[in-house]
Amino acid sequence: MPPRVHYRLTPLGLSLDVPLAALREWAEAHMPEVDRAGGRTLALTWAARFSVPGMRIGELAKRTGTTTRALRFYESQGLLGRARRTANGYRDYDEEDQRLVSEILALQAAGLSLDDTRPFVACLRAGHGAGDDCADSVEVYRRRLAEVDDCLERLGAVRAGLVAKLADALAREPGPCRVTTGYAASVPPNHFEENP
Repeated sequence: MPPRVHYRLTPLGLSLDVPLAALREWAEAHMPEVDRAGGRTLALTWAARFSVPGMRIGELAKRTGTTTRALRFYESQGLLGRARRTANGYRDYDEEDQRLVSEILALQAAGLSLDDTRPFVACLRAGHGAGDDCADSVEVYRRRLAEVDDCLERLGAVRAGLVAKLADALAREPGPCRVTTGYAASVPPNHFEENP
């Protein structure tokens, strides 16, 4: 007998309230029947999320704030699984796909490359609650932080060199110059001086 399920329709789809242990027990016993049922069935992942297929590529792009071109590119790169196709050939996505795209976009906004997102996507596909629950994902964070620290160190050295050159130039009290580029007039006074 299936577990008792309370459900309601929300703007994002179907919301289910069911005890997780009962749901897993029922799913393990009946998953082959669900797989053979075909048609529009509820899809269960081990992260205990349900989704109803039926989101086209334009709707997924709108929900995630990206473009259909980017979604096709993610699919071609293997970050987004091959979309199911409807009878008339349209790509068909669900909320799990939306979750993957949202994770990819959030990671890119945080400074990771598209290739850096792969371990996070793999972690989510494996059923983990977050893309950084896996060791490979944490390693990407560590590697990127080390790269950012190195870059900041190099920029600090460049800045210190520029400050020293400016101090030397100001100490010589340059006289009137016959060459004018207009640059000096466009820079606010004290722009290059150290802040206390």
